[in-house]
Amino acid sequence: MTKTLDAIYDGDVLKLAEPLDLPPNTKVKITVEVPLELDERRKAFLEAARKAQGIWANRPDIDEAYRKLEEDWEKWNNELKSLSTRPS
Repeated sequence: MTKTLDAIYDGDVLKLAEPLDLPPNTKVKITVEVPLELDERRKAFLEAARKAQGIWANRPDIDEAYRKLEEDWEKWNNELKSLSTRPS
């Protein structure tokens, strides 16, 4: 069985965000992934796009596509922020 769960590390143990339906003392294998914050993801995305843009220098069509990608990223980021602040 494979299941992805969110957890918080309190400096000592991982605390799961939801119950895990396993018998006590069951051995499990854990892979820890620390998600990037939105600003870090944006920086990484834009840096990768800028590097790729250098490959196609002096191409107005590519410049326009890059500008559109940056606009779309801003829209997506704003929508994500608004979803995370909505009352449940």
